[in-house]
Amino acid sequence: MDVSGTAEEIRRAHKLGKPVHVYFSNEPIPRNADLDQQAALRAFRDELEAEGLLGDYDDPADLAGQVIRALEHDLDEAGWSETHPPDL
Repeated sequence: MDVSGTAEEIRRAHKLGKPVHVYFSNEPIPRNADLDQQAALRAFRDELEAEGLLGDYDDPADLAGQVIRALEHDLDEAGWSETHPPDL
């Protein structure tokens, strides 16, 4: 069973060969967080890391930079980079 509907969607997209990028904040986890949920999330995070789908960020600017780089990479892989626009 998946941790959430989002986790299920991430797995489904990855299985279909779609580009998937998941980012986790490096902010500390609240002390009153549900331990079972934390364990399930940690296992999901480990799974994503093993698949090479995981990134983490320190602040919103860091996240923005990583997302931009990931999108540029995906566009380049799809042949849609600035130097090679798609044929329409």
